[in-house]
Amino acid sequence: MTNDARRSPIFGAEPWTTAAGVEWCHFDWWFALVITTDFDGDPDALRTQLESTLRSSLHRRDDTQAKLSHLADLRTRLDAAALDFEDLAEVEEPDKRVLGKARRKVLEQALEGRAMTEAMRNTPAHRLEQRARYGYWDRFLNRPGSDGGSGYWFPTPVGEGCWAA
Repeated sequence: MTNDARRSPIFGAEPWTTAAGVEWCHFDWWFALVITTDFDGDPDALRTQLESTLRSSLHRRDDTQAKLSHLADLRTRLDAAALDFEDLAEVEEPDKRVLGKARRKVLEQALEGRAMTEAMRNTPAHRLEQRARYGYWDRFLNRPGSDGGSGYWFPTPVGEGCWAA
């Protein structure tokens, strides 16, 4: 096989196509394919299956949360574009190889960092952790400028200081 015949790998977050004026990535297409072919067009059925793996497997928990986050984000973007999963799946006719890859990527395989979409990286659990670490400090009694308690500053990764008692 020559280098010219070799295809570059597709991880999932790369742009796939534009439909209804919105750019869609490969993961969007793979999710739409799996939902329309394996779950009769019902995204809630896929969500239920992913949630069942969330409860049964600790080592796949982060991957499953990331996939659920992408599914929720995809539903929101499809609603905003006035499309449904069938519309997205029918943009391009998949062959057996692509459909198999979609099933593996959505239902079986773990996620790599370079393959993750923004929604997969920024899960609700991640947003909650960020908010717990860096937000709402003005609601605490022992903080800089408050009347209560003594404390000290310590640096945070963002370069700001946090107040601790």
